[in-house]
Amino acid sequence: MNRTRIAATASVLVLLVAGAWFLRFRGGDRTEGIRLSGNIEATTVEVSFRIPGRIALRAVDEGMAVAAGQLVARLDNADLVDEVRLREAELAGADAALRELTAGARRQEVARAEAEVGRAKAQLADLQAGARPQEIESARAVVERARADAEKARKDHERTESLLARQLISQSENDAARAVSEVAAARRKEAEEALALALAGPRKDQVEGARASLAEAEETLSLVKEGARRETIDQARARRRQAAEGLALAKTRLSYATVVSPL
Repeated sequence: MNRTRIAATASVLVLLVAGAWFLRFRGGDRTEGIRLSGNIEATTVEVSFRIPGRIALRAVDEGMAVAAGQLVARLDNADLVDEVRLREAELAGADAALRELTAGARRQEVARAEAEVGRAKAQLADLQAGARPQEIESARAVVERARADAEKARKDHERTESLLARQLISQSENDAARAVSEVAAARRKEAEEALALALAGPRKDQVEGARASLAEAEETLSLVKEGARRETIDQARARRRQAAEGLALAKTRLSYATVVSPL
């Protein structure tokens, strides 16, 4: 887009003083007069926008007299204003991130990390200790109940099958008995597997996984207590500096969308 040029005229008064003083006394009367002569010269200045764009406001016309700093014209600056707001938000975010890094860990963060270490230690200790005697006895009791329920449900289904064969009950009643028997059998199987696991103790991969979780929790706690590393803070400062430079550039571009009289 062609650069838009606006011509404005600033008036400068140049006085060239020449004259004479005449004192005349007539009969005791005293008269005094001053005669002045000079030129008024106008300075014409051609101004233009430093960026391309569409003129949104033209405050003066060519040849008009203007004062220094008076608005001459303005481009449509909606996009430039949006860019300034975006850069301001980026700078605010960079400031917040830098403050958080330099402030160090809060007590709540340390407490959470310590609690996570405690949970990881407890989990590892439980796995290493294996099932307690009372847990094994409880698992055996669950198996016994599940077996009894499954046996009863199986017999009930056998009875409904016989009744259905003699057409003494409906098909839906027999189907319901079969479903109960199948559910009871599945619960018995789950209980037996749980008892087997309790008797066998934890698997090696479970113990190793618990150890890895504990190591990770302890490392996190250490990092939280130490705070951000120097290079991390330096990177945050660099991002903050870049955001500030971006905002300054956006504001400069916004100022280029306005032309004022230099004289």
